[in-house]
Amino acid sequence: MVKFDAGFKKLSNNGELIDYNNPPKGKGFDGIWKKDGMFYINETKFGTGKLTSLQKKKIWIQDNINKIQDPDLKIKIQGAFDAGELKTIVTHVDTNGVVSIQPWQ
Repeated sequence: MVKFDAGFKKLSNNGELIDYNNPPKGKGFDGIWKKDGMFYINETKFGTGKLTSLQKKKIWIQDNINKIQDPDLKIKIQGAFDAGELKTIVTHVDTNGVVSIQPWQ
């Protein structure tokens, strides 16, 4: 299990966090984070939501790297992906607000 604690910096969506009142919008990664020089992409699921089979594939990750608007961030995430160093995690928030974070690759 990945633990989010002090030291994680959200690099996407102007650093805005998402929750039930501010869910992810559109296509792409729900979050891109950095900690201790490592990059993490995050998908967030609420209630009974789960990753789709497509989201678990490297082609989906690559397609969404291509959609990153910030050119500097895109280069960094692509480099981490190409080097096999990009961490993938899913954050699940159940209907009681309990959060769990797990790797998904």
